[in-house]
Amino acid sequence: MAWEIVDKGDYYIFKAVVHIPSNKNINYSKEDGLIGVDINYDHLAVVEIDRFGNILNKKVLKFNLEEKTTGQSVKIIENIAIQLIDIANKKNKPIVLEDLNTTDSKSKLAYGSKKANRKITQFAYKKIIDAIQSRAHKVGIAIFLVNPAYTSQMGKFKYMKPKGLSVHLAAAYVIARRKMGFSEKVPPVLSGLLPEKIAVRHHWAHWRYITRMLKDVKPQALYQELGNMENISSLKELRNRLELRGEGDLIPFSA
Repeated sequence: MAWEIVDKGDYYIFKAVVHIPSNKNINYSKEDGLIGVDINYDHLAVVEIDRFGNILNKKVLKFNLEEKTTGQSVKIIENIAIQLIDIANKKNKPIVLEDLNTTDSKSKLAYGSKKANRKITQFAYKKIIDAIQSRAHKVGIAIFLVNPAYTSQMGKFKYMKPKGLSVHLAAAYVIARRKMGFSEKVPPVLSGLLPEKIAVRHHWAHWRYITRMLKDVKPQALYQELGNMENISSLKELRNRLELRGEGDLIPFSA
């Protein structure tokens, strides 16, 4: 055990570091599927999949950290972690999270306010991860981490409309599928719009290009437009159509 005393002027913080024995009964099995979680500034998007990558259940666990004290926020976060782990425990499935650097982890949160996104960056994200991992260890639920690259974009462009999901539930779906080893190729409705020099490359290059071209498109605008693509011949044309409709504050793109 080790102690650290931090002098904050008006008060002191006492930190105790202890060794926690590893839990030998942690469930790492992916045989029956996984539970993917996308962490956001005001909710957890939770999607359960089977071993074939199909959605079994989905749920949104909401919380509110606005104008809360540090102590209140910690209790709220602990409660939301308990709710998540209870779901995983009942389903007897491990949880999958994005492996993000907590210093700038949620800068990609383009679907909430900038103020709220800063809050998740500065405080809540790391606390949520810590709370989930701590609770999961106690009850024997494994926590897997996956590469976060393009999870939101893959969910938004590939699964949001076909599966009837919110952009965050779609991201959670991709997170779970990634740990199961499934590849997420660009859907035909968009792959046919890729420039030839991009189309011949690996599908990660496809997602990188699509992300650059359409990253600022609002989910609802894309949701409506994906059903009306017959006369669109390129991603630039799709982007221009959305700009003309006034859907989103799009930043000019240069190839």
